[in-house]
Amino acid sequence: MKHLPVIVISGFVIILLFFMICVDIVPLDKVGVRSNMLGDGVEKQDLKPGMQIIIPGIHKLDILDPTLQELTFATERGEGPLKLRTSDQYTTQVDLTIFYSIREGKAWEVLTKMGPGYAFTHRFGQIARDAIWRVMGKMKTEDFYDSAKRIEFSRKTIIYLNKELAKMTDDKKGMVEANDLLIRKVVFDPRFETQLINKQLLDQRTLLAKSEKLREEEKEKTELIEKKTAADVLAINESKRQQIQTKIAENEREVAKILADARLKVKTRLSVANRSKREAIANAEKMKEIARAQGQKAINEAYQSFGGKMLLSRKFVENIQVGKIEINTNQVNPFDTEQFLKMVGAEVEVNK
Repeated sequence: MKHLPVIVISGFVIILLFFMICVDIVPLDKVGVRSNMLGDGVEKQDLKPGMQIIIPGIHKLDILDPTLQELTFATERGEGPLKLRTSDQYTTQVDLTIFYSIREGKAWEVLTKMGPGYAFTHRFGQIARDAIWRVMGKMKTEDFYDSAKRIEFSRKTIIYLNKELAKMTDDKKGMVEANDLLIRKVVFDPRFETQLINKQLLDQRTLLAKSEKLREEEKEKTELIEKKTAADVLAINESKRQQIQTKIAENEREVAKILADARLKVKTRLSVANRSKREAIANAEKMKEIARAQGQKAINEAYQSFGGKMLLSRKFVENIQVGKIEINTNQVNPFDTEQFLKMVGAEVEVNK
């Protein structure tokens, strides 16, 4: 029991020494490839970030970058500018960048077939340079002025490069993938620059001549259009004028018809009214005559009665004048014949 603390401390020290000597760390953004120096060589697996057992004298650990990397051909950095012999036999200097990455789980194969670190980068650069020469060497120098063609040949170069990389392994996808190619700068052959300037001047003169010709043709077309338009306007105006005159005449005929119909209706109604008036007057006169006749008949019938006769006698006597003699019915009874005759001086013979 007395030796227990010593044993524990010794064990802890041994474990600590083991970790310090036999454990290595793979960084978070990297992958590790372990090789057995005494046995099978490179292990066919990628070691993930973290602590890995690496026994000195037996194991070797290589660190590779699986993230997106770039290979640049440029004057100021990288592999230097890339000189292309184009299909029209001019030398064109191109600055470009290729983006690529190690496929997941393929770092051990890259280490086996392309080497670690600088060896891998150098080998990839050789394969990429060959692909660029083979594909972009088919371009004409003037194609570098056309952005659509630059993009097209860049895509073709990436496709060709990936096929070449796939040939290095049994996997059809390959162990390294080229993602994109970016052309940064193009320096043309001085001879081509001179020829291009002359060609541009010629093209400009040709374009100017075409523009002048096109301007004259468009001018003629414009004049024809103006004349046709003027003629169309006149035709339209004449057509509209005729339509207006026709419409006015139609309206006048319609108004005249309406007025004639109105006058006819007025005359008809006046005629009917006059006829009704005459009939009413005639009926009134007829009723009046009938009433007068009926009144006269009634008067005659009244005079034929006893009282009527008395009344007529009285009226007769009241208005008789004999010379200057006036018969006053207030003093004389007009119905006393004898008295009446005496008053007028007539002789009266009385029959007894």
